[in-house]
Order: sequence, then structure tokens, then C-alpha cells
Amino acid sequence: MHYHDAAVGGPTDPIVADVVRDGVVESVHLLDAVVVDAAGSVIDSAGDPERVAYFRSSLKPVQAAVCIEQGWEPRDDAQIAIACASHNAEPAHLEAVRSILDSAGVGEDALRCPPALPLLASVAARAGKPARILRDCSGKHAAFLAACIASGRPIETYLDPAHPLQIAIIERVRELAGEIVAVGVDGCGAPTPATTLARIATAFGRGIARTPRVHYAMRRHPFLVAGSERVDTAVMEQTPSDLVLKGGAEGLMCFASPAAGVAGAIKARDGGARGVAPATIAVLARAGLTAGANPATLARFAEPPVLGGGEPRGSVRIRGASR
Repeated sequence: MHYHDAAVGGPTDPIVADVVRDGVVESVHLLDAVVVDAAGSVIDSAGDPERVAYFRSSLKPVQAAVCIEQGWEPRDDAQIAIACASHNAEPAHLEAVRSILDSAGVGEDALRCPPALPLLASVAARAGKPARILRDCSGKHAAFLAACIASGRPIETYLDPAHPLQIAIIERVRELAGEIVAVGVDGCGAPTPATTLARIATAFGRGIARTPRVHYAMRRHPFLVAGSERVDTAVMEQTPSDLVLKGGAEGLMCFASPAAGVAGAIKARDGGARGVAPATIAVLARAGLTAGANPATLARFAEPPVLGGGEPRGSVRIRGASR
């Protein structure tokens, strides 16, 4: 992993994740990474911090905060955490989503996210057919509905970019990031803005720092934010600091530690998820944010196994991961 000091400027070598099977490098994934301070200045990076990406699901903590400002009154921290989640649709996740819907007085049929199967294969195998509540974004959509009902706004069109709730979210991102270059449509149907990786990191860090209630909920309920076998959950469960992580589609991961005054973003150039977890562990370790964590617990994310016949035949390795 070849980082450069921000003073050097410009793109440098990206993070390289090698997929090694029986001693052969079978695939290679390249990732860009950036770490910023509280002012949004780049203090460390690998690859191109100016590469443009969509916020995707890493935006959920900001979206949850805006929902609260728009009138949603969460019953507890679990509801906030599931609103920030890209969840596995495990029982605790579904219970939290349904609690938001019940509090708002609407059913699962009010959700406008497309039906899906759970992200985790073992859960999906037991799920039967796709359903809206099983989509990893259903907690966010439940919060959207709750905010619309509380503010007296229409719920049928809550995903429309012209809906007042979505306008408020995009304007908040513009304020936090300083600039956005486009607004697209996320896989769940919600508007998602795009900007540079450095600005994504800045917006995520500022969003977390300015909304302590959301920050606290994610730290208190890390399992709800993702779930079993997920690096976001594992790191938050293991680190004694205030660190929060939130992944997004197309190989994005964002993190922030208000106490340390830093935030960051990691993005796979090919959009694949395979190199994201090991790159995340390497970047967090370099930034000193995994201090106090159990190395054995994080090891399976730092170097995920590559299986053959159900048995380990290699691993995904970050090339030259050192300070």
C-alpha cells in the first residue's frame, strides 16, 4: 500500500488487493483511499482522492439525521441504527424495521424499495421469495416514511427527487461536502449524489460529528448497522473508540472518528466488494483507529480466505500493507 502525504499532491499508487489461490494471483483489485481532517483537508491518500463516486448507502447516517430534523421521532436508538443500515435481514434487523413502520402506522406495503433477498447467503437461503422488507435498505425507507408522515408530506412519492424530503437531503449533502457533481438513483430507488472521494469522506465525517444522536446509535447498535460477517459491524464491535463505519454499493466504505478528528473513504475501482474489507482494515490500522481491537477477530477481514471445495486455498491480501 503506497500512501503519500497530502503535501505531495496528486494521484499516486492505489491500494492493491491480490486474490491468491494455491499460490497464484488469480485476480487483482485496485482501490482508492483518502483520509481527511475535520476541516476536509486531505492528510493521507492512496490512488486518486479526486475520483468521483456516488455516496450510495454510506449516505444513510446523513439521511437518517435529516429524517429526524424533518419530524421523525425515533422510539429508541435501535430505530436510528436500522435507518443507517445496509442490513442482512436477520431477525433483529427485521424487528427494528417493523418497529419504525408500526410507530408510523404503516405496513410493509408502503415501502417503495424493490423486493430483494437478504445480503447474507445463509439468511437468503431461508427467506423464501424476495420482499421489500428484506432489502438491505428497508430501514432507511421506513425512516423516510416516518418522516413524511410526521411532516404531513405525501408518502407515495417519497423517492421522487422533487419530494421535499429528498430535496432537504441533497441540500444537506451539498452543505457538508461543499460540492456535488451529479445526482443519480441508488439501487433502492432513492436519489444519491456524487462527488469526489475526498468530499465524500469530508461529508461523512462532518455528518457524523454534527449529529451525535446518530453517531451514538450506530456505536450502541453496530450489529443493526450491518450484521453477521460484515466488516462494518465487526470493527465497531471491536474498537473501544468512537469510530463508525458505513459501507455502500460498488465497493465503497466510509469511516469517521470525531474524537480523532479524521474521516475517510475507500472505493474499489471495479466496484467489487472483495478487496474492500482488507483495504479498510489496512487504512484504519495506518490511521491508528484500530487500537485496542482484538487482532484475531479482525484478521478474517484483514485477509479474507479464498475457498476451494469449501476449504481455504488462499486469501485476499493487501500488497505491501505497511506504514
